[in-house]
Amino acid sequence: MSVLEAVRISFSGPIVVGGPHVTNVSLDYLRRTLGGATYVVRGDGEGIMCRLLDGDAPHEVPGVHPLDGSATGSPPAIYLRIEELPLIDRRFSEGEPVHRLGGAWYGLTMSRGCKFRCSFCSGSVHSNGMPYRADADAAVREIEHLVGLGATGIRLVDDLPFLGKKALYSFLKTVSATVPKRLAWDINFPLQYCKTVTAEEWRMLRRLGLETVTLGVESADESLRSALGKRIHSADLELTIEALLDNGVAVKLYFIIGTPGERASSSRDTVDLAVSLSRLAADPAYVDCNVFIYKPMPGSRLWTELCEGGYTETDLLAYADFELTETEFQKHAWRSSQKLAELPPDDLTALVDAFYQRGSHTAALRATN
Repeated sequence: MSVLEAVRISFSGPIVVGGPHVTNVSLDYLRRTLGGATYVVRGDGEGIMCRLLDGDAPHEVPGVHPLDGSATGSPPAIYLRIEELPLIDRRFSEGEPVHRLGGAWYGLTMSRGCKFRCSFCSGSVHSNGMPYRADADAAVREIEHLVGLGATGIRLVDDLPFLGKKALYSFLKTVSATVPKRLAWDINFPLQYCKTVTAEEWRMLRRLGLETVTLGVESADESLRSALGKRIHSADLELTIEALLDNGVAVKLYFIIGTPGERASSSRDTVDLAVSLSRLAADPAYVDCNVFIYKPMPGSRLWTELCEGGYTETDLLAYADFELTETEFQKHAWRSSQKLAELPPDDLTALVDAFYQRGSHTAALRATN
């Protein structure tokens, strides 16, 4: 059963759907799986959803497309100006602040879209057509607001918000000069840029409050890693992680197994690499490794290649949940139902389950220090 089919079974009345999957799959597929009592929103949905929640009729709101056949053509995607969006009222954000490292942490989104070309991702401007938009001034204003709420740490939830190390330095220096308080930072950073960061530069970033860096390693196989969009040699990868750890910066590492055409040995080597890297730090809480099974994402380059190879949208969106022995990691335990790599889905599931049983993952990364 697909995610969208599960939505239809869960709700009996009219529903509004949006997000990357809905934006990038065909209307024919949405009609088949969701039926006519559904409205589609493609692109940015904040303004649209506010109008609907205020009681406006769906057919009166630009960007809302019914699936009952009353409208023809494909709904246009609506794109908002980041700088014009109002601040989120965090009093209504049930999960915030997160108490970590003795302080209060808030999440922050700096941009829309992504300029990188990771072949498995549907968030890239090169795969889904969503224009890249960012506004550093708006981000600083929101950070000032969060500091007023008591924030001591900021987690940037964008996949890859900084186009190189100079952009990262500039942003952290601007915030440091604007906000009269040293903040801690948890960021995602492009793996291929890390090899150009010197030891002194990592020390400078640490002084600016860098606490945690998230890196998408994806595969132990260098050629496959490059094809997925992460261009760094294994030796440089290990040197990068060691440089971060030497400067007291924790790392979160993400790996994917079961990508189309991946050899069985590559899947196993990737899990072994995650285990090996998790042991680099004297304190295991400083290296947090995560292993996932590949899922075809609509609009991504791999999705397009699979469709050209004969798979249908129904085939590729037939995701399946699986059970992990260590249930605290169950949130991400879902995969494709298709056999896309040399190892079949059940064998991939067994590899992931064994990885988390091994204890190489640290769930609450330095959560209470």
